[in-house]
Amino acid sequence: MTRLWVSAALAVPVVVLGMIPAWHFPGWQWVSFVLAVPVVVWGGWPFHRATIANARHGAMTMDTLITLGTGAATLWSIWALLFGTAGRLDMRHEGGTFAPVHDPSSLVYFEVAAVVTVFLLLGRVIEQRSKRAAGGGRARADGSVGA
Repeated sequence: MTRLWVSAALAVPVVVLGMIPAWHFPGWQWVSFVLAVPVVVWGGWPFHRATIANARHGAMTMDTLITLGTGAATLWSIWALLFGTAGRLDMRHEGGTFAPVHDPSSLVYFEVAAVVTVFLLLGRVIEQRSKRAAGGGRARADGSVGA
């Protein structure tokens, strides 16, 4: 639960900065980087750990897709910051949803990686609570139903 709350607290400003151009200040993308990397690495560690364990056995699961997706978004964004034009302090995401992109190396996707991680952590928490609640009403050996 702590992992979810810490990740969510770090992800909210990343989403706001990434999705609202009016909030872009000089260096906003570097702030997004600093806030998103702990979410993807530490927050997403349960998914990454399962991916590594499954890879040792030659298996792929949904955790593999999560690791690949969040990892690709994060690694592309880091590359764009360091080697592309996204690292410029005056960089802004302008345009609408369907606006043409003239320089793909000016785009960062930290908000995508952070939000996917948080939503999946939330899904795991909800799943665990549901399983616990469903397990509480099982029949006992004497035939009575426990609450």
